[in-house]
Amino acid sequence: MFLTHLSAASNWFEVLHTSDRSQSAVMNLDPGKSSGDEPESHSGSDQILVVLEGEVMGSVGEETARLKRGDVVIIPSGVPHRFENVGSEVARTLSVYAPPVFPAGMRESVGAG
Repeated sequence: MFLTHLSAASNWFEVLHTSDRSQSAVMNLDPGKSSGDEPESHSGSDQILVVLEGEVMGSVGEETARLKRGDVVIIPSGVPHRFENVGSEVARTLSVYAPPVFPAGMRESVGAG
C-alpha cells in the first residue's frame, strides 16, 4: 500500500505516486497563475483532474468552464488543456494519469504562467 497526505505536496507541481499503469500528482496554483502559457496535451495518456480547493478556469479542447471545489474533469489522451487560477486563494488539484506521463517523484517548485 502507498499512503501519503495531500499536505505533503507543497511544490507547484508534484508527482505523488507512480505505478506501471497510473500516476497521481498535485498542482498548486497561486492566484493568477496557470498550468502553462500554452495548452498542453499528453499523447497516449488520459487525465482525470479533481479540484480540491479554490477555483480554476479550465480549457479542454474547444470547451472552457469555471471549476470549483469538488468538480472533476476528464481529459482524453492528446486533447490540449490548460488551467488558470481565477480565484483569490491558492487553487489545488489532484490528477490521475493513466498510463503515467511524468518521471516518478517529479517536483517543480516554480509555477508556470
